[in-house]
Amino acid sequence: MAGLPHYFCEIVEECIENNMSKDETVRHLCDKYLTPHDYTNIVWNHLERTNPDLFISYYARIRERNPQPEICQRILDTLDQIQSNTEQIVKLLMDMDLDHTMKKQRSSRSSKRQRLGEDEKRGGDGETEKLQKKEER
Repeated sequence: MAGLPHYFCEIVEECIENNMSKDETVRHLCDKYLTPHDYTNIVWNHLERTNPDLFISYYARIRERNPQPEICQRILDTLDQIQSNTEQIVKLLMDMDLDHTMKKQRSSRSSKRQRLGEDEKRGGDGETEKLQKKEER
């Protein structure tokens, strides 16, 4: 490549072989060698055109290293569905528990009313009888 030293191409190739992305390569060369971003981009693009085998293997390694986006999206969708199902189950269980508690309270009140009604039929005060029984003990 005219205007850029050959060793610079080798440095960029080394970054590619080390699975660095284009952005990572640009930052690395800027930090380590104070190379302007434009130069690194020019060399990267030149290598893509002139050395396709390098990039075929590079992209194959990248695909192996990073899961496919559609797989990630399916995993996220599944996790969202699990969360939604869990929230629905918790709500149903809470509703069932609330219904059960309310039925027990109604039953308890009904039983108490029934006992008071029976006491009144007998002509006595149920509460008074309870107190008397406690005093006798």
